[in-house]
Amino acid sequence: MRAFFLTIILAIYFSAPAQVDTFQQEIINCLNINGTTQKYGFVYEELFLKLKERVASPETPKTFWDQLKEGKKESIDELIFTLSFAYRKHFKQNDIAEMTEFYKTDAAQKQILKSSNFTDEDHKIIEAYENSEVAKKIEIKQVALSKDISKIAREWNTALFAKKMGAISKAGYSK
Repeated sequence: MRAFFLTIILAIYFSAPAQVDTFQQEIINCLNINGTTQKYGFVYEELFLKLKERVASPETPKTFWDQLKEGKKESIDELIFTLSFAYRKHFKQNDIAEMTEFYKTDAAQKQILKSSNFTDEDHKIIEAYENSEVAKKIEIKQVALSKDISKIAREWNTALFAKKMGAISKAGYSK
């Protein structure tokens, strides 16, 4: 099953440029504003902490680390593109449009940033969204969506770790 899933992901990845339609782009836009990009930006950075701790020698120069970290945006963009298929599987275009409209609000952005400076209007916007049909659908789909997202993210993280670990070894900076 895992090999099948990886095959599908790779097929999507290599045929991706020809496959982006309006709906797919809307999902990508939603993921770029709903905190997903930031979340995996942190995951990307954490990966380098693990590499430093587990793989690289303490003498690895900062210039090497800076070079190794290049490609962050492209890597996260690839992940977001792949994650968009999980969302497409579970939601319709109008669902994504509603999510995007919510995440464009200051209230949603404050929620993402875990701010405590909510206005009464912010609370009303969040409450209205939480009581919306799309929020109810998200709750119903949460387990299945989370499972799909976890698989995709795990594969991305594993491939990225292996690629960067290989670069460390190739450069002669492994322990």
